[in-house]
Amino acid sequence: MPCMFSTVSGVSSSDVVALEATDDRSKPYASEIAAWIEAGGKPGSNRPVEIAATELGPLYKLALEQGLKPPRYAGEIAITEWLADELRNLEGPALVVYENGRIPGMLAREGISGTVAVATTRNLLDLAQRDGLIPEAEELWARIAKVAPTANPASVLTYINPPKP
Repeated sequence: MPCMFSTVSGVSSSDVVALEATDDRSKPYASEIAAWIEAGGKPGSNRPVEIAATELGPLYKLALEQGLKPPRYAGEIAITEWLADELRNLEGPALVVYENGRIPGMLAREGISGTVAVATTRNLLDLAQRDGLIPEAEELWARIAKVAPTANPASVLTYINPPKP
């Protein structure tokens, strides 16, 4: 599962995560994710999607094009570095959705100054069900786990610099 983040202005992802999610179209939902990114990138989209360029992105793309193994944890590193640099320019807190358990610690070590909610996909589904956005989190989770058996089954929400009451 890719690591994505959301702010009040829309959904963003790093170039590396977008490549991880869409380069191999035989992966489950890769074509749908690519279409979502394309639609969200069009001017005037009511569901904007931004793909943030990172220093690691071109290296990752080159590795894929050359049939080489891309750098390990490239998506996580790209998200962490981009968010640490850009969070101060974003309007409001950010939400990072992740599968790799290293993400909360990586973000905490970066010295991020803004509020970031870091949630597993499972937690996001639970929150969406609680708020009435989806009817059944467990059913959707079962579908995800079927195509991505290594997906993190824990429902975890962590805050980096929690909002002040």
